[in-house]
Amino acid sequence: MMSFLFTYSRGGLLAFASGIMYVLLYQKNKGKALLVSGILLVIIYIFMPAGFKDRIAGKGEARYSSENRIEQVRAGLMMIKDHPWFGVGFINFEENYASYVTPVYSHEFRGVHNTYVQLAADLGLPGLIFFLWVFFNSWRHLREVRNSPDADEWLRYASRIISGIFIAYLVTAIFAGMVTQKDFWVVLSLGTAMAEIARRRFDRWTPDLKKVIE
Repeated sequence: MMSFLFTYSRGGLLAFASGIMYVLLYQKNKGKALLVSGILLVIIYIFMPAGFKDRIAGKGEARYSSENRIEQVRAGLMMIKDHPWFGVGFINFEENYASYVTPVYSHEFRGVHNTYVQLAADLGLPGLIFFLWVFFNSWRHLREVRNSPDADEWLRYASRIISGIFIAYLVTAIFAGMVTQKDFWVVLSLGTAMAEIARRRFDRWTPDLKKVIE
């Protein structure tokens, strides 16, 4: 929370809140957990710095930042329209950016602030579809671990926390370009890795114990 207060990250705060909400849905007393989290968010908003509130409201520099990001998304959508199948080439968004935006923004490229648009513009719609498949396949594995009798309590608990992180990244990807960030892809691999850990532990059990579980 301190990092959000120092960076004034609107997307980061929204992603963090979304991940926490998702994790709380798996608590035994969901109503109480959601109520407490809602109260905390209200308290955070009341006591957050005035500059952060202005940024959320889109005042001052934040207004130009929002306009710039909208222009990036618009440029990305035009690239997708022109190159729907193969894109403009991996990490070639910046090289093509100036030819798709109004002159006032042509020299203000500060990174693609939408992972989905960046993937589709760079690699085409098939690249975006493949990314979504990777994401939801790993998320499916996390759900399997969470509901698996083969996994111990630690693995099931970890799968719930990582699922919340998945939701946070899914929201963050709307506001930030994370295609080249290694931690993003490491997180995406965790679901598949944890499912494999659960299966290998099950394989080491004795035949009698497997029959009891089954």
